[in-house]
Amino acid sequence: MFVCTANVCRSPVAAALARRRLHGTGIMVSAAGILPGERPVDPVAVEVLAAHGLAVDGEPSRRLTTADVRRADLVLCLERRHLREVVVLDRDALRKSFTIRELVRRGDTIGPRPPGTALAAWLDAANGDRELSSLTGEAPDDDIADPTGGPITGYEHTVRWIDALLGRLVGLLWPPGTGAFDDDDEADERGVTTAEAGDARVEVWRNTASTTAVPATVGIVVDRLGLRLARSISATLTDLGLEPPVTTEDSWVAHHWADCAAAATVAVAAGDVDVAVALTGSGTGATMLANRHPGVRAALATNVTMARRARRAWGANILFLGVEEVTLVVATDIMIAFLREGVSIPAELDDGPPLVLSRPSQAAG
Repeated sequence: MFVCTANVCRSPVAAALARRRLHGTGIMVSAAGILPGERPVDPVAVEVLAAHGLAVDGEPSRRLTTADVRRADLVLCLERRHLREVVVLDRDALRKSFTIRELVRRGDTIGPRPPGTALAAWLDAANGDRELSSLTGEAPDDDIADPTGGPITGYEHTVRWIDALLGRLVGLLWPPGTGAFDDDDEADERGVTTAEAGDARVEVWRNTASTTAVPATVGIVVDRLGLRLARSISATLTDLGLEPPVTTEDSWVAHHWADCAAAATVAVAAGDVDVAVALTGSGTGATMLANRHPGVRAALATNVTMARRARRAWGANILFLGVEEVTLVVATDIMIAFLREGVSIPAELDDGPPLVLSRPSQAAG
């Protein structure tokens, strides 16, 4: 449950972002405000979310109730004053209620929830010696400011800020092994195939939403270590406007990392796909292999900035995601950033002769 002031901007935004990150897990997400409801969602917030491929549920705002608080397993507020209102409704809710920034900060201190640990137990650990008296006063380190009525850049900043915090929070609350992302039956019912190289095959997803900046065709190839992430990204690819292949196969197929590198390289070089994303272990060796092929510009990224720069500044056409190096949430963010980024290929790399680097000669004497 997300709580803000009027339930017309920040909490609907947070709920929409959380639903995308938790898609397929069965975790329910809702939002409310501390003021009376029946107001429409801020149209600028709707516009900014649409630019991120998201939509709000369309329902008018509603006021937070005691029943809402008691029903929720976790209450996340946008400001400390919202948290005070939650505790007024239910004094016992303090143990499961935080501002988003506060819970991320406390979670970073105690570490991700271990497998087998109940959410309530992890939240108790995050509480530490926290008391009701800690909710008094102002809290600039806990609040996310309301952009309502300001410039659209303020809304964009708020969306990116909340999304980044939720990415960290999901990684803390539902890390690998806790069950939320472990089994994706819907993904298991889907298959793979099209371009082949060795024993590995590239699954080709096609862009059916021509208004998006995502490439027309995206190839996905998976090694054994990347299989678990593959089972979690189907919804993300669909949200980006990509349509899965029609196939009679009944599952994702994992292969040796070198075969994955070869499959991605062949698919891109032959023009079967515009770009490829390879989900591998560390990705280092695979990237080196792929870059030996003319016309291939493979990049290894372990954060969103690396992915964007590789695509925008260097025209990367293969992304190797080292799933051993990043969490599932971060890996998904990297893939989204890479696929959405525009391309600019430097002249030195534009299908010309190989770029030869040499050490400048030194003058004799």
